[in-house]
Amino acid sequence: MFLTATNLTYYMLEMNYVTPSDVVLGQVKIIEAGRRNRNFKVLVRDTGVFLKQVKAIDPVENSTLQREAECYSLARNHPEWSESIPRFLGYDQRRKCLALELLPEAESFVDHQFYRRELDSQVAVLIAKMLASFHKLHPLQHEVELSSVSLPKRVPWILFFHRDNNRVSQGVIELGDRIRADLDMSAVIDKLFHGWSRTTWIHGDMKWDNVLLMSDTNRDYRVKLIDWELFDLGDPLWDVAGFIHSFMVSVVGVKLRTVSSTERCDIENLIDHMKPFGEFLTVLWNQYALERQFECEDARQQLLKTMEFSAARMLQSAFEGLYYKNLFSQEAEYLLALSKFILKNPARFIEEIGLISGEDT
Repeated sequence: MFLTATNLTYYMLEMNYVTPSDVVLGQVKIIEAGRRNRNFKVLVRDTGVFLKQVKAIDPVENSTLQREAECYSLARNHPEWSESIPRFLGYDQRRKCLALELLPEAESFVDHQFYRRELDSQVAVLIAKMLASFHKLHPLQHEVELSSVSLPKRVPWILFFHRDNNRVSQGVIELGDRIRADLDMSAVIDKLFHGWSRTTWIHGDMKWDNVLLMSDTNRDYRVKLIDWELFDLGDPLWDVAGFIHSFMVSVVGVKLRTVSSTERCDIENLIDHMKPFGEFLTVLWNQYALERQFECEDARQQLLKTMEFSAARMLQSAFEGLYYKNLFSQEAEYLLALSKFILKNPARFIEEIGLISGEDT
C-alpha cells in the first residue's frame, strides 16, 4: 500500500503513531512533503511523525531506504550519534516506510543562512563537533558484521564518472569529455579515487538541506542531521567536503542571477564572493581538526584533500543539472571552472578565501 493523504490517518492508527482521540479531536494535521520519496509530516499536538516511503517498488530505492533504517537502528547504540539525529520510531518493511520523530521547530541551515543572513561561529563549532563525534565512533562487533553485509562501501561515483561512458544526455557527455580533455584535472580525480578510505561510517550526502538547527529561548543551538540514505563505510572527509561544497554552489547560484546569459565565468570574482564565508569555514575546519586530533602537518593535508573532494562534489552538481539537457548550461560552465581551479590549486583557493587552518595561526 502506498501512502496518500487519504489513507494516511488509517495507517497512523494501525501503527499506533496516533490515537483515536487525536483524530476525533482534530489534533492530527497532515502535510505532504514529497521530494524524491513519498514524504509526509504529521503534526500531532506539539509533536509529530515524519514518514518517508519509496515512490515505487524499485531495488535501488528500496535498498537506500533500508540502509537509512539500519542507520537509525544502529545509532541507538551510540548516545553521541543518536542525540544528533531525529528519534527513530520504526521501519515498516512490508510497506517500505520509515517513521521518524518530526522536529516542527527546526529550520534547515539553508533557511537559517537565507533568512537571518548571518553565519554564526557557534553553529560552525556545533556542526564540526557533531561530524567529528560521529566519525570517531567505534562500531561494535555485531555492527561490523551488519555493515559488511548491508553497506556497499562504494567510492562516490563522481570519482570515476570521467572513466565511464555515461551517455544520459548530450550535456553529460560534454561534461565527461571536458574532464577527460584536462589531463591534470583527471589525474587529481584519479588520485582521490585511489586514495578513498573506508575508515569509518559516513553520512554520505552532507549538504545544507540535511543540517537542521534548533534553538532555545537563549538562542543556544542544537544540530540534527537528517537523510541518511547514503550512509556507508567510507572517507569521513567526504562529509566535511559536502557541507563546504554547499557554500560553493550557493555562490555560483547567486552569481548566475547577476550576470548575462553569455557572460564567461570570472574565477577571481567567484572566489571574491566566497571570502565572506572564510571565517565560518575556518572555525568549522579548525574545530573539526581539533576534535579529530589531527597533527599539524596531517591537518594541512587533510584540509587540501577535503577541498579537492568539495571540487569533485561540484562536478556532481554539474552532472545533476545537465542530466536532461542537450546543451551545456551556464551553471555547468561555472561549476566546472571553479571545480577545475580548486582541483589544480587547492592551497591557493584556501588562502584566497581566507580559510586560516590552525597550523597557520
